Amino acid sequence: MKKLNKSLQLSTKFSYWYSKNKTKDYKSTNDPFYYDVLYELLIIQEGLCAYTEIRMIDEKSLETLKSGFNDGKYSIDFRPQTPAQIEHFSKLKKKSNGWDWNNLFAVYIDINHKKNYLEDRYGVSSILKPDNPSYDPLKYLMYDSSNHIFFPNSKLKKPLQDKVSKMIIVLGINNDFIKMQRREYINSIKEKEYFLEKKLVINQFITAYNMI
Repeated sequence: MKKLNKSLQLSTKFSYWYSKNKTKDYKSTNDPFYYDVLYELLIIQEGLCAYTEIRMIDEKSLETLKSGFNDGKYSIDFRPQTPAQIEHFSKLKKKSNGWDWNNLFAVYIDINHKKNYLEDRYGVSSILKPDNPSYDPLKYLMYDSSNHIFFPNSKLKKPLQDKVSKMIIVLGINNDFIKMQRREYINSIKEKEYFLEKKLVINQFITAYNMI
């Protein structure tokens, strides 16, 4: 899970609206700024799920999204079919401050749905929040290239390792489907690199690939 710089640049009308409506309820796709926010998040995240780094939209469609913002609002008819949803890092903030930009990420739909009850069970900590200024994947995570799973950095003290372990579960980073997709993609890339004898450009699961 790579670090994100969530600078809000395209959805300036949303930014202005939010400054006047900080306690506004969140009503999902019925809200007039839903797609403005979702698409800007996808652009910032380079089309990847903020937590699992699975690709949710192809690069060509992502470029079309970038060109769809005019005068601070997404204004073209292009609506790509994507498994991305707006996800609230903290469920509690969704009720009190539903459009807090710092609490929003674009996340793979199944991971979003499962996180609701996982967060109820394990809680939520900002230790693996991808836009947290102190977040660094190399500081908090390690990768098992045999089983293709992430686990807490062994250099962390036990209480921090426990926090990281819980957040790996809550964010679905080792979700069975994600793990399968990550293993197949990385193994395929590594096999091609072996025969071509050169590094290839990858477009998903970047943190896992870089840790191998």
